[in-house]
Amino acid sequence: MLVVTEPDAVHVGLHKTGTTWLQREFYPKISKRVMSNEMLSGFPVVSSLDLMLKHNLREYYADCIKKQFGDVKIIVGIRNIDSLAKSLYSQYLKAGGTDPYSIWRVMTLDHRYLDYKPYIRYLKDNFTDVYIYTFEDLNNNKKDCLKSLCDFLDCDYPSDIVDTRHNTGLYGFTAFKKWLNNNILVFKRFLDDKH
Repeated sequence: MLVVTEPDAVHVGLHKTGTTWLQREFYPKISKRVMSNEMLSGFPVVSSLDLMLKHNLREYYADCIKKQFGDVKIIVGIRNIDSLAKSLYSQYLKAGGTDPYSIWRVMTLDHRYLDYKPYIRYLKDNFTDVYIYTFEDLNNNKKDCLKSLCDFLDCDYPSDIVDTRHNTGLYGFTAFKKWLNNNILVFKRFLDDKH
């Protein structure tokens, strides 16, 4: 029989807000059980599953969390919208994406994902304790941000925090080189298939 321990809190993302760093470097070092998965905040790209549901995946997942764990504490990270979009595009390029940013932003990125205010409101309407941090605070004032998170979780601040980087982005000329390389690879595969 599978035994699932109820979490003390659920971290629901958003994507590209330091979630991976928290999962690897912070949550394992505290005395509270935090279930963390940025997919619980939905998908940042247009999804056929999202389009099939009567309401968006964010609310659906929040309802599932409420049903499964009751009024559990919720942690959500947000980020400056332009910075978030560029970071998501960087991830797209790392995965082999070939569209230029202007086309990707219009055709692939789900603009509802960038409008996280209704999601925050939905979480606050459905859960008593919702902690919101910004990626910028986590990045620039890490110790203060984490101490505040520890206060929310009612746990001690771990003394052995290592400030490593995870999922670093591609920007500027580096992003352009990756985009160009991805397109060259696609063209090369096309030529290889013709021969």
